[in-house]
Amino acid sequence: MLRAIRGATTAATNETEAILTAVRELLLELVAANQMGADRLVCAFFSATPDLDAAFPARAARELGWTDVALFGMQELAVKGAPERCVRVMLLVHDAGAPGRDERTHELHHVYLRGAKSLRPDLATPRTTRAATAQVTAPGVAEYALNRQGGGGGAPSAFATSLFGGFFTFYYL
Repeated sequence: MLRAIRGATTAATNETEAILTAVRELLLELVAANQMGADRLVCAFFSATPDLDAAFPARAARELGWTDVALFGMQELAVKGAPERCVRVMLLVHDAGAPGRDERTHELHHVYLRGAKSLRPDLATPRTTRAATAQVTAPGVAEYALNRQGGGGGAPSAFATSLFGGFFTFYYL
């Protein structure tokens, strides 16, 4: 069964690194919250507000190793009062449900970060309720840590290993 997971974030500025950092953070939060690897992703649709033109948001997904995932980018409508410098994503995923759960009732977790929390305050879960840390070390690649609460390291996680495949170094600030 295919299911859609939504998310959004805002970039601090219209600069390449600010956009890519915000999108990487969003994508990592989405896969962590849904305990999935890139092998479950079918495609990702990105939209960006017209004030973001320094980078393609989909580039962040490619840099995370999503090489077999179809990516599509588009420009969001310019709506007065909407969040500025906003990137939205919709992921289509294969969902067989988690072990022991019915796929039709398996809850998906949508993620809204930074200034995009105002789009769906009902879905803007505080980051502290998600997995605290994930740490993965790959041979020949510098260790990276995803530290969502400021705590220490953690055990290797299947979603990060599957997502990165040992070819990506990510520094979470």
